[in-house]
Amino acid sequence: MTDPVHIYHSSSSNEAGVRNRSRSSVTLNSIGGENNNSEVYPQVESEVLGHIMTQSNIVYRSNASLNSSVTSIAETEQHYIPSIANRQSSQEARAPDDSQSILSKVLTAAMPNLKQSKTSYWSPRLQDKRHQVVLRFLLTNMVLICFILTIFVLFWGATYNTAHYYYRTKILAVIQDDIVSPDASILPMTAIFPALIAQLPGTWHVFNTSSFQDKYNVKSTEEINAKIISLVYDEKYFISFNVQPNVTERLYDSLTTNDSPAFNSTDLFESVYESGRDPINIKSFMLPLITSLQTSFQEYYTNTYLPGFLSNITLPTPVNSTKLSFATIMKFNFLDYRPFYDRILYGPAQVGAIYTMTLTVFQFLIYGPVHARMARILKPRHALIYRWSITCFTAFILSLFICTISAIYHVDFTLAFGKAGFIVYWMSTWLFMFAVAGANENVIGLIFLYRPQFTGIWVLSFVILNLAPTLFTMALDSPFYRYGYMMPLHNAVDIYRVIFLNVSKRKMGRNYGVLCAWIVLNGCLSIFILKYIRKVVERREAAMSTK
Repeated sequence: MTDPVHIYHSSSSNEAGVRNRSRSSVTLNSIGGENNNSEVYPQVESEVLGHIMTQSNIVYRSNASLNSSVTSIAETEQHYIPSIANRQSSQEARAPDDSQSILSKVLTAAMPNLKQSKTSYWSPRLQDKRHQVVLRFLLTNMVLICFILTIFVLFWGATYNTAHYYYRTKILAVIQDDIVSPDASILPMTAIFPALIAQLPGTWHVFNTSSFQDKYNVKSTEEINAKIISLVYDEKYFISFNVQPNVTERLYDSLTTNDSPAFNSTDLFESVYESGRDPINIKSFMLPLITSLQTSFQEYYTNTYLPGFLSNITLPTPVNSTKLSFATIMKFNFLDYRPFYDRILYGPAQVGAIYTMTLTVFQFLIYGPVHARMARILKPRHALIYRWSITCFTAFILSLFICTISAIYHVDFTLAFGKAGFIVYWMSTWLFMFAVAGANENVIGLIFLYRPQFTGIWVLSFVILNLAPTLFTMALDSPFYRYGYMMPLHNAVDIYRVIFLNVSKRKMGRNYGVLCAWIVLNGCLSIFILKYIRKVVERREAAMSTK
């Protein structure tokens, strides 16, 4: 025979409590014993829940099948959960943990359903929250202001005071010998060029025939013309200006000899440049130096030289009006030796490289949860190999599809490397992505460790740091922007211009060397960065476990 388990409802007074205990006791037989009835344990829980759910003066009637259960009446507004008496015999008693678990569940069920209510921003209860918002507002704006004043200024600075840096623009001017007619009253037409050039900005390297032949070891006029183009192609000069020999004599012959050809200035004055070398800056900011020279010389030729020339020559017959009309036209020939021939090239050769940089951030963020799980189960050496293998092969695959977009739009890859052009483009893009991805992973990994919300600041900063010395030529910038020679984007764009525009290959060795150096440097740094991140995470987990 087991001891009875009593369930109590306490009132405000001791006497009422004694009276209620005598009225509310319920005797349950065979709970926890060998002959335990399966209906008894649910009966206890039913009785307890029933008492909780009742309100004052509401009667709860049990539906249990046991004859020993009695009706319990809640007489007061204050309700208490009755305690369960301990069994004297260990074989018949219920486990203490089970009873505590039952009471815990009952208490949880009895708690009221709390719902957070909303209030106005100026509620007195939100005073501390308002202070936090104001503090966060000020801190956020200070961080962004510092970001603007340190990073945004780099981009604006690359375009500031361009005219001041024209002295860094190297221009080649070759004024070949102008043999004058035996008529001593005729002055050489080209004698005015040194004075006109001296009035223009830029660093002009002026040669006559003999000085140019001595410096570059050339002999004939054809060799001189070819060498001038070669110097521009090899990026020794941004622009060249070449005056053919005997210009004045050709003008004289065109007017005095009937069977001589008409004077054509575009055959005698030529400027060579390459817009493909720098699509944004060459035509917009450097070529105007030659057009200014053309304008000055046109004014001199039309208003001063040609009238004096006509008045000083002796003509046996009247001048042919047609030839005279040609002689009054003075224009230079502008030869774009490596033209930026299609605006679709802005995609693969310039702007597309910026998108490629940003894509490396996305791939790392997507892989983030996987990297975190693998870091917990892999040894440090294997975790490092895993991370770099994932980055390497992801860049390999993504670069293929980036290059495929250019192929879909029929971009010509064959100008510089023939049929191998697509492979060169693909491998170059792969190296570029791998170099940039490694830098982003190292820096973003540290940012996530402390302030993940600042990830966007790093991404934009890295883009601007790369873009400022790449989009605008460093020849028209402050010497500070020469850091761009070591940035991945600048070197990748140089390679793309070779592939798509067939400009000089002289810098490709340096370009690939810089990209490979970035990959090696990022690999070395990642060893220490991943080790540091692992230690910080383990230290934080240990601190959490001790709390």
